Amino acid sequence: MRFTEGILIVRGNLSLALYPEQDNTSHPTTNPDNRYAKTLQLLHHHPLTDCWIAQNPTTRDYTFYSLTHVSYSRLDYFLVPHYNLTLLIESDILPMTWSDCPLHLRLRSHLFRPRQTSWLLKESILSNSTLVETTRKTLHDYFTTNETGDMKPLTCWETHKVVVQGHFIAICSTRKK
Repeated sequence: MRFTEGILIVRGNLSLALYPEQDNTSHPTTNPDNRYAKTLQLLHHHPLTDCWIAQNPTTRDYTFYSLTHVSYSRLDYFLVPHYNLTLLIESDILPMTWSDCPLHLRLRSHLFRPRQTSWLLKESILSNSTLVETTRKTLHDYFTTNETGDMKPLTCWETHKVVVQGHFIAICSTRKK
């Protein structure tokens, strides 16, 4: 048996106000016609929840303006399974562009791992004239070896920073021991 991996996210214009009394400024209809039956079945079959309404249960905001009907509606949605709502950081309806509004969704990721703290140079190393001289030699050797014309100058410059950092890490490691 195979199990589904990942998070189901449904995004789109459903052309249907899921919450008619809240998502429409015109005469809200609570009986959508048969064209929307499949959409409603999908929502019922999968326990999908509207991200924006989950964060704003009492607020009214709209994603579409109908010039013909002179009404606002919320027809665009981000839907996720209700058990993934714990991953929801924010869901926003952005300002209207032409006739409808873009949506913004931000979720926590299980893949995100905060990076470890950045390495910082201990400035006390620079007061030791012997270590400064070995650093100068390391840099001289690096540029002598790598400035041959085969490598782009920007690449050479960026990689020298890594070489110097490695040099200082080695010095600090030796001093610690």
